[in-house]
Amino acid sequence: MRATRRDWRYPVYSSVVLAIKFAVTLLALSLVAATALAGAETTPPAPAIAPDFRIVGDRPLPGRCAPSLVAPRMAAVLGAFNAGRTVAFVSRFAVNASFNPYNGRPGGSYNARGRAAIASVVRTRHRAGDGWTAYLLFVPVGTTRDEGREGIFGLFLRVRVDGVTFEQGVKVIVSCSTGKVLTWLGPAWKSQT
Repeated sequence: MRATRRDWRYPVYSSVVLAIKFAVTLLALSLVAATALAGAETTPPAPAIAPDFRIVGDRPLPGRCAPSLVAPRMAAVLGAFNAGRTVAFVSRFAVNASFNPYNGRPGGSYNARGRAAIASVVRTRHRAGDGWTAYLLFVPVGTTRDEGREGIFGLFLRVRVDGVTFEQGVKVIVSCSTGKVLTWLGPAWKSQT
């Protein structure tokens, strides 16, 4: 019996179709699970971006440090923080990123390095009801660090913590090659007295 061209392709074709069906099924299950988890308890305590949000500075930056690319990523990071979506939040950070919010906090600041530690802080602060809203993104004025490999941005937030709202700045260092956050410093803790 002589094999035809179609005969040897069939196993490859069916494997591809099977893989696509599997991926679609996983996606459908993920959407169902996400919908089931999204209830009144998961309503974010604050919007990610304020209606008066603006970008200050128009300096062109290399690669993924372009302000037009950084601003939507910051919105995604803040949206994930506010909703307590730790996986979505840490996916925007480099594997060994540093996350240091709430310097000066009476109970001690959070000094997290690496995605697992960062996820733990986000979970803790989400349970406490914190919310962060960006209202200003400062584009670096000088050169980026290490000959254009990193951009140092100023992100200004309206922070909601323990029922009190205040404004604080955050220093965010972004990799221009990957677009991932390398360092997040702030917001500083503001005394509630």
